[in-house]
Amino acid sequence: MTKMFFGVMVTLIAITIQSCHNADLPKQGSRNNYEYTFDVFATDGDANLSFITSSDGDATQIKDGDKVHNTRQYDASIKKGDHKVYSITTQGAREFRVKITVLKSSASGYWVFTGKRNGKVVRTEKHNFKGRNGKEVTEYWNSTL
Repeated sequence: MTKMFFGVMVTLIAITIQSCHNADLPKQGSRNNYEYTFDVFATDGDANLSFITSSDGDATQIKDGDKVHNTRQYDASIKKGDHKVYSITTQGAREFRVKITVLKSSASGYWVFTGKRNGKVVRTEKHNFKGRNGKEVTEYWNSTL
């Protein structure tokens, strides 16, 4: 009887420990919360940016109030000395494509992408952009969390 009681206790303790280790995992059927942030800095000249979602699911929300729907595009402009932040929150993972068109050959800057899942940063990337030879320059970037 004591051996059986001891066996049951060991099993319960093992289950409890395993449950504690899985506490940060999403429950079956739940959806993760994602936040995508783009910090854009123009050090010189002007540029146009396009943030494009390409995934199924609900519409995402830009914090300035404009909605971004799947496979639709959100355009923004940035001028010399500007720093703009674009933040998109959603319940499901998204793939984002960023298209930057540098309007002047002297234009340059950078942007930092930060991706969070359930409040934890899972990716941070910095990308530079720069005009070349007096022509419009277009650069692309893709990311999926």
